[in-house]
Amino acid sequence: MANQFSVPLGEMKELIDFYDQLPDPDAAGAKQPDQLIAENVWAKIEDLWSTSQPQNLNQQVLTEISHRIHINRLPGLLTRMYIIWHSIDGDKRLDISTIGDPDGNHAYQRILAIERNDGQ
Repeated sequence: MANQFSVPLGEMKELIDFYDQLPDPDAAGAKQPDQLIAENVWAKIEDLWSTSQPQNLNQQVLTEISHRIHINRLPGLLTRMYIIWHSIDGDKRLDISTIGDPDGNHAYQRILAIERNDGQ
């Protein structure tokens, strides 16, 4: 019987990569390159809602969309990290907002991530 917090493996159909943005500069004072933490992690991604009203700035529309991401536990995740989602529409960057352990058994993780339409 499936746990109410788990997601059946057959529903994890999306591939994502986790990257870490290192906060400290290197010895020369330059920003360090982002590091790949985990590659090709299977996930279930649910679009939740637009978190802000579109804003017209210099003929551009800026929006944010939140996503709930279900994965099997991946130790060491931090909120400064981001996700690259390999969707059928092309790669999308999702900034991690929160990381939760819904069942308290360290078997699954739910991540709230924000996709920003800011041209980056």
